[in-house]
Amino acid sequence: MKANKRSGPFTHEDKEPTLKFKSRYEVTTFSEKQHDILKLAFSERPKSMLMVSIESGIFRANICRWISKMQRAGKIQLVKVGLCQVSKYKAGFYMMKGAADV
Repeated sequence: MKANKRSGPFTHEDKEPTLKFKSRYEVTTFSEKQHDILKLAFSERPKSMLMVSIESGIFRANICRWISKMQRAGKIQLVKVGLCQVSKYKAGFYMMKGAADV
């Protein structure tokens, strides 16, 4: 009987799960790098969660959780509310505190 391999973004041959989606950012392990990726993405310019989700490949639900944690820690702020370029709906644009506003 053949062992069924799951398809998806994770490889099961290695000990550590490795993401294989095409992304602008290099990702090695799921839980280890998400915070660093989000800090980098939100420090470039104000972006909505959906914009960062599409850029990075991180699910939007995870981005919501990370933003909530970073807001409680005082590391990120809501810069403006406007139309998202991706969804064309009203969305919040976030940016890391201390990053230069563009």
